[in-house]
Amino acid sequence: ADPEVVRINAGGPQMTVGGMVWAADRSFSGGKAYSNPKVTAIAGTVNDALYLTERSATTNRGAFNYTIPVSQSGTFTVRLHFAEIWHGATGGGPGGVGKRVFDVNLEGGPVELDDLDLFAEVGAMTATVKTLSQTVTDGALTLDFTASVDQPKISAIEVVYPTGTTPQPAGWWPETWSEQPDAPTAIFETAATTVGGKIYRFGGFDGNFDVIRGYSSYEPATGTWVDLGNLPEGAAESHQGISNDGRFIYLGGGFRGDIDVNHNPTQEVSDRVYRYDPQNNSWMILTHLPQARGAGVLEASAGKLHYISGNPADRVTNVGDHFVYNMSTGAWATAAPLPNPKDHMSSALIAGKIYILGGEHGHDVHHVQQKDAHVYDPGTDKWTKLADLPTAKSHLEAATFVSDGRIVMAGGQVDDFQPTGQVTAYNPTQNSWSLLSPLPVPLQGAIVQRVGNQFVIALGGEQTYQPRKKVWTGTAP
Repeated sequence: ADPEVVRINAGGPQMTVGGMVWAADRSFSGGKAYSNPKVTAIAGTVNDALYLTERSATTNRGAFNYTIPVSQSGTFTVRLHFAEIWHGATGGGPGGVGKRVFDVNLEGGPVELDDLDLFAEVGAMTATVKTLSQTVTDGALTLDFTASVDQPKISAIEVVYPTGTTPQPAGWWPETWSEQPDAPTAIFETAATTVGGKIYRFGGFDGNFDVIRGYSSYEPATGTWVDLGNLPEGAAESHQGISNDGRFIYLGGGFRGDIDVNHNPTQEVSDRVYRYDPQNNSWMILTHLPQARGAGVLEASAGKLHYISGNPADRVTNVGDHFVYNMSTGAWATAAPLPNPKDHMSSALIAGKIYILGGEHGHDVHHVQQKDAHVYDPGTDKWTKLADLPTAKSHLEAATFVSDGRIVMAGGQVDDFQPTGQVTAYNPTQNSWSLLSPLPVPLQGAIVQRVGNQFVIALGGEQTYQPRKKVWTGTAP
C-alpha cells in the first residue's frame, strides 16, 4: 500500500488539488493567513491553487511554527511548497534578490533550509518544492519558520509516513467533527463547566469587549441552547474561576463591567464566590475571597474550594496566592502558593490532585505565554513540577477537561494574541504529553467539553475581537 500522507494547505481552506485532498490550515502557532488577490496563476506547477495562499509571520523578522501530530516514530519525508506571491508579484511589492530571506528548521536540530530566498531561486509567482527527511520520536513533527529579512512563509506542507505504515488515531478523541446549528449569541472567553449532561456557560465578551451578562446551557443530546437569565446583580461577568462538584457550580472572583481602555484598571475586580444550583436555576453568595482576584482558577475538591493565583485589581500583576475555603465550617485558610504565579491558566482535578497548566504573565500589559505545568497534592500541601506543555498557551480554561484519565487542552492563545487549533493531552501516569487531531479551526476563548460520549466545540474566536456562534460535535470512537 502507498504510505499515508498528511497534506496541509497553509493559510487556506480544504481543497482537492491534483486529485489529492489538502486539509485546511491547521496545527500552527502564530503567523497569519495571506493571499494576494491579484495573483491567479503560478508558473512551474499544474496545481496553481495550492500556491495562492500562505501562512506568513505577522511582523518583519517574525516567526511562526507548525506542530503536526504523528502517530508513530520513524523517518518521515517532508515536502515544503513555496511560491513568492508578494515581492515582484502582480499587485505586490518590488521584486529582487534579498527582499525575503528566511530559515526553516525541523525538530530543533541544525537548520535544514538556511537563508532561503525564493526570488533568487525561481523568481516571483513560481512554485518550488523542498524535500527533506526527518526522524520523529516524540509524537509530533515541529517546523519552525524564522526570517532575517521580511517574513518567513509557507504555501503547503506534506508529511509522508514511512513506507507501509498509516497513522493510528487516538481511540478516545474524534477524528471528524459535524457542524451543528449556531449558538444564539457570539461570545468570547465565557466561563463554562459540564454538569448532568449539559454544558453551562456564564458571561463573556462580545466583539467590542463589552460584557455579556447572560448565562445559558447547552445539551448536546438535543442540540438545544436554553437562556437561563442574567447573572446576579454585581457579579463578575468575565475572568471568573469556575468548578463544580457534580451537584452545584461555583464561580469565584473575576472582573466585572465592560472593558474601558481609557480607565486604569480596565475593569473592576471581584471577591465574590457564588454557588449556582442548575437544578433550580438559583444563586447564592457563598462567601468572599480573602482578597479580590480575577483570571485565577477555582477547583472544588473534598468539600473545599481552592482559588489559586490570578490578577489583583490592576489586571497585570500575577500573584501565586492559594486560598482554601472549607464549605463545612465557612473558614478560609491559605495553602502553598503556585510556584509560577500567572493568569488565564487551565486547571483540572484528578484523584483529588489539582493540575495547573499553561497560562500567561502580565495580562493587560505583557501577556507572555507560559508552558509550565504543576500539580498540587492537598495531602502534603506541596506542588510538583510536571513536563512542560508542547506549546506555551493560555485562554483555554473552558476548553480544558478530563477524558479517560487524561487532561485535554484544546485550542487556546499563543504569542501575539494568535489562536491555535492544537489539541494536547496530558497523561498523569506517564507525565507525558501527546498531540491529538486539531480543532476544525484555530480557536481561543472557546468552550471544548466532553459530555458523555460527545465532544462539543462552541463559541470562542479566531481573534479576541471576533467571537463566533459556531458549534461542532464529535463522537468518541
